[in-house]
Parts: sequence; structure tokens; C-alpha cells
Amino acid sequence: MAVSNCPELANRMRRLRSHGLTSEPVEMHSRPESEIWNYQQIGLGLNYRMSDIHAALGVSQFMRLDNYVARRHVIARRYDQELANLPVILPKQHEDTRSSYHLYPIRICKSDAGKTQRHVYKALLAARVWANIHYIPVHRQPYFEAMGFQAGYCPEAEEFHREAISLPIFPRLTEAEQHYVIEVLNQALL
Repeated sequence: MAVSNCPELANRMRRLRSHGLTSEPVEMHSRPESEIWNYQQIGLGLNYRMSDIHAALGVSQFMRLDNYVARRHVIARRYDQELANLPVILPKQHEDTRSSYHLYPIRICKSDAGKTQRHVYKALLAARVWANIHYIPVHRQPYFEAMGFQAGYCPEAEEFHREAISLPIFPRLTEAEQHYVIEVLNQALL
């Protein structure tokens, strides 16, 4: 499900989800009067139409979106406070924007103790903290490597990938569970 308050973007998303088709007369190219053209493919697209059940589920979730995002902000603020003195780089939030915090990626700094992303990630998983690695550089995926892309093509993305770990952040994460995540992270880093 995709939503937008921008009419142009919403229209483009509608076309992309449905093979690039439009039925809007103002978008359609003229055709002979003897031919019926009730839709036209005016661009490339895919078949991303969802079922009615998926749409209903999406609408019900959308009604809870503000509460979900507010809860994620509470969790993110606690992470910000509790992790401030650890050798990690916390996610930045520009003052003119509002993040949904669908992820909370931290970056493991090279510490005096020699703790690496791999060490911390393994420690979290061993303690049953379901951290994850996100934003693996696209150019390092096998599909793109087959096209000739190589390590070193996007050094900043590669550095981020070597350092980042996404901590659990979901609306039902309890304070006790978050405390446990923070405790395990502290032990892994120090």
C-alpha cells in the first residue's frame, strides 16, 4: 500500500502498480473515433494491485499509523538517551523532518576495545536480540556484480554496511525488552 498527499505522485503510483495504464482522458493520446480506447499504457509498470483482503488490512493498519509512529518515537528517544555514551553513532533526525523510525540503525565505531559490527551483531543474536543488518549496498548484490559493479564503487555505502546494525524497534516492544536490548548492547561493546 502506498499513500501520498501529492496528487501527481499518487497518480504516478497508480499507473506504476497497474502496468503503466491510465483511463484518464486528459492523459490519453488521441486515437481514431472508430476505435475504442478506454485505457492506454502510457508508461512502464508492473502488476502491483493488491487483493481486497490486503487492502482492508492496510486500511485498518493505516488507522493506527499515528499511534504506531508515536510509540516508535518513544522507543527511539529512549535508545537515544541510553546509548548516548556508547561508542556508536546514533541515527540523526533533521529538525525539519519527522521520521517514522521504521528502523533504528546504529553504527558501531571502531573502539579501543576492538569491538566490530560482526562481534556486536553475533553477541546480540546469541542473546536472542533480533537485530538485523539493513542497507546492504545494492551494487554488491550478485545481480549487479554480474553487470560489472565491484567493491569500492560506493565507498560510503560500503562503510555504512560494515558498521550498521538495526536494533529492534516496533510498537509492541516493551520497556523491559528494550532494557534487555540496551543491556546486551552495553555488554557487547564494553
